[in-house]
Amino acid sequence: MERKYMPIRKSSDDEESISDLSIADLQRLRKTKLLTQILLLLATLAFIANIYVLLRNSRAVNLQDGLYTELVPSMPLETTSFEEQAIYASPPSLESNRAWDNLLPPGRGYVFVKEGQKHSLKEAGEMTPYGEIYSVTVFHQIHCLGMLRGNYWELLNRAFEQDDLISLKRFAQTHIHNLHANHCFDYLRQSLQCAADMSLEWPRPGTKSVDGWGVPHLCKSWDAVMEYMDQNHFNASKRNDIAGE
Repeated sequence: MERKYMPIRKSSDDEESISDLSIADLQRLRKTKLLTQILLLLATLAFIANIYVLLRNSRAVNLQDGLYTELVPSMPLETTSFEEQAIYASPPSLESNRAWDNLLPPGRGYVFVKEGQKHSLKEAGEMTPYGEIYSVTVFHQIHCLGMLRGNYWELLNRAFEQDDLISLKRFAQTHIHNLHANHCFDYLRQSLQCAADMSLEWPRPGTKSVDGWGVPHLCKSWDAVMEYMDQNHFNASKRNDIAGE
């Protein structure tokens, strides 16, 4: 006789436990899905924030490197501590004048540029028989500082050497309207504000005086600057000195 097996019916208690377990699983699934969505949203926001920072930093670097990067390459940066070099603060002499003169490269701070106005330069450069030349800002700044140095020491020397106040007054009157020197004060002011070095300086040990020596700064490599000038400098400058102004 063939036996028929009937499925055993689950009790009502078993059905309730299965139903409860399914709901718990569903709730866990929903929580996991929600948590996943939140994590994805946070990751997306973090990615967007990183892209923004990279783009902003890229723009800042481009502006820092110059407005005409197709003409002047980006200069590498290096950390340099400012240290006292007394030769540059010394009265004029063969040695100190030579130190100042050596700050200018061949060509007196001018470089060749072909068709400058095609590279977004606002005005044409100075035309020479050898080509169009432009002044590089840092060497214009050093030239100005050298001129002010010369005027300063000349005035001090005349004050010490001349007992005649009338003669000294005449000397001062001839220089008070020196438009070239006066221009340098304003030009250097704007140069310093433009660079706006925000390095933090501390006072000398045991004092409240700040001289800036021993303080690190982020600087453009001077060797790289001079290498660029050596490769591109104007080759027909009549003078290549600062101290001889």
